[in-house]
Amino acid sequence: MSSLLWIAFGFVAGIVIFLMIAYFTRDTSTANQHKILRFLTSLCSGFAGGFFTGEALFKFEQQLTSGAKMGVSGTAGFALFFFVWLTYGGWSRPEPPPPPDRFRASIPEGLTFEQAARVVVQAARGNVVFEGFQENELKVKLRAIELDGRDAAEALVKLRYGAYEKLPDYKVNLAAGIFQIDRG
Repeated sequence: MSSLLWIAFGFVAGIVIFLMIAYFTRDTSTANQHKILRFLTSLCSGFAGGFFTGEALFKFEQQLTSGAKMGVSGTAGFALFFFVWLTYGGWSRPEPPPPPDRFRASIPEGLTFEQAARVVVQAARGNVVFEGFQENELKVKLRAIELDGRDAAEALVKLRYGAYEKLPDYKVNLAAGIFQIDRG
């Protein structure tokens, strides 16, 4: 093999390794980095094609009426450079990761503890059972409150912080779609 073929082989190996690394690394590229990657890929492919062919693949010469000569010639390297440059895909903003699974609910002013618990459970598509509560405890009015938790059970526990009067401690258990609110 001639030295030009070894150089061409080096450029081909370099571009393959470069593209493999670019493909397998986590995509955090920006639009400018994409432009640089496009140029480097085109340049390496152009050099590889140019070193493999070595000389011009086409020549065009034209004698002008003024007596001057005009000529155009091209190599596979230029052809590969422009081919890769023009067909290289566009950059698009990476998709943001999905938000974590959360349960959010807005409880309006004036609902009772029982009504608010039923609103939360209905949003979670379940049923609710109150154990050990007295009637007046279920009728405690709540302020407007924004609930945010891992799930509906955690949101139900946070309901007590919106009460005008102190609510007793309670636990929330979930089994088969039924939320059991147990006075502790």
